[in-house]
Amino acid sequence: MATTTDCTSLAQFAGTNAPYGRGSFGVVKLHVDMSSITTEKGVTVSGAGADVLQVWDIPVGCMILGALLDVTTACTDSGTATVAVGTNAGVNTFVAATSIKTVAKTGMTTSATYGAAQMVYAATDTLDLLFGGTETDIDSGVFDVYLYCLFNEEAA
Repeated sequence: MATTTDCTSLAQFAGTNAPYGRGSFGVVKLHVDMSSITTEKGVTVSGAGADVLQVWDIPVGCMILGALLDVTTACTDSGTATVAVGTNAGVNTFVAATSIKTVAKTGMTTSATYGAAQMVYAATDTLDLLFGGTETDIDSGVFDVYLYCLFNEEAA
């Protein structure tokens, strides 16, 4: 059974948000260190269990134009391990399931996911990391998630 863990309050995800205001473009960088998450949250992240980490509160009116997954330190755990970047536990993905076992960059524009329209959030949501593979304890590996966003004034 999948376990969802809210990590939005962790220090590694604080202070990296772009300026928020009408028409401001910004790049949000989320630095994900799996060993820190394991230690700070006291959780076991399982790819085999399709676990989800919620890593960013997406503000109302935000338009996500694209995303990049940059694996900087490969996961050294024994099984296979992938991560997908999106919302709603992987239903809406910005980056499809990608191996975190090798150092690499994978990017995608939202037009590849949503067609011609960009994704604009009419209600708050969280950016989710959906893990997959055979590994039952993903506690190594470091990667950065970059989101290319247009921030609009929050709806009243």
